[in-house]
Amino acid sequence: MSKSKGIEVYVRVRPQKKPDPQMSIEPEEGKIEFTFTKDALKNLETRQEFYGFKFNGILDMLTRQETVFEKIGKDVIESCFEGYNGTIFAYGQTGSGKTFTMTGGAERYADRGLIPRTLSYIFGHVAKNTTHQYSVNVSYLEIYNNNGYDLLDENHSS
Repeated sequence: MSKSKGIEVYVRVRPQKKPDPQMSIEPEEGKIEFTFTKDALKNLETRQEFYGFKFNGILDMLTRQETVFEKIGKDVIESCFEGYNGTIFAYGQTGSGKTFTMTGGAERYADRGLIPRTLSYIFGHVAKNTTHQYSVNVSYLEIYNNNGYDLLDENHSS
């Protein structure tokens, strides 16, 4: 059985068209580091040459959707079955891969995202466990330009 672990932060690194020599990723240690040359700093609003960040986990450019679910989604669901509330929150700039991570790709079944995998896992568990009664509530929201949208509402009203 899982135990509620509190808030965890994971980073999923989107594949790049060309390697970025300024970025170093250490998935085993949960670290991402950025090093800027003095020339690169001329065009930035900062003068700091090094930034280092530590996370609960890093999903590198080769991480498959199934692995994202196993590392993140499954623990959240298991905690919910134990009575805890669970939230998976995707944050990032436009085009950074949030929708792909959450909903997946349309062409291949293996590219299903966290939402379809989570729903499948929940309803599979509920179908097998006939000794309990379950109530499942789902919210699917998007916040864009300071407006919240209920993506399960046909009208997509804010």
